[in-house]
Amino acid sequence: MIGLRLFPRAGDAVEFGLDRRLSETTPGVRAAYALLVLERVSEAEARRITGDAVAVRHARSLRLELGADGERALASSEFDPCVVQMTPDDLLRRRRNTGLTYAAAALVALTGVGLLIAQLLQPPPPPLADPAGGQPAPTRALDPAHLTRVDPDTWADTSRVDLTAWPARGDLTDDRSLL
Repeated sequence: MIGLRLFPRAGDAVEFGLDRRLSETTPGVRAAYALLVLERVSEAEARRITGDAVAVRHARSLRLELGADGERALASSEFDPCVVQMTPDDLLRRRRNTGLTYAAAALVALTGVGLLIAQLLQPPPPPLADPAGGQPAPTRALDPAHLTRVDPDTWADTSRVDLTAWPARGDLTDDRSLL
């Protein structure tokens, strides 16, 4: 949940002791202890459910060792996985992060407006008179009279294997207006 911290409730000394003792046992013993205490099943039924007679014996001895305090602690809300405490998130940090978010958004907006204004105030480029921009060397390169023609079989001996080495073919190879 956004803005809330969820964590289990902290218990008292008896609940901490039960938690410590249960963590020292095997999962089978913990399951048998929960069956004996929470579900109130008999030892024979717990043996049938778990399939582990040794775990049920250890759970019975743990139940006798912890007594009624252990049973009350196990039934408390600390051991209930559905019970959690909710507290608000760190309000100062949230307030600072909100302010930083607004500042970053304002900076992005100002940068965008500045770039837009700079683009609008820039004069348009002059129109080009010819494709080469009036420069003599590119203009000569675009003239069909200056094209170099090679033998159509030259492409087979080149190291290039792309279409730049492919020979011109067809009826329009001498068409000056196409070039």
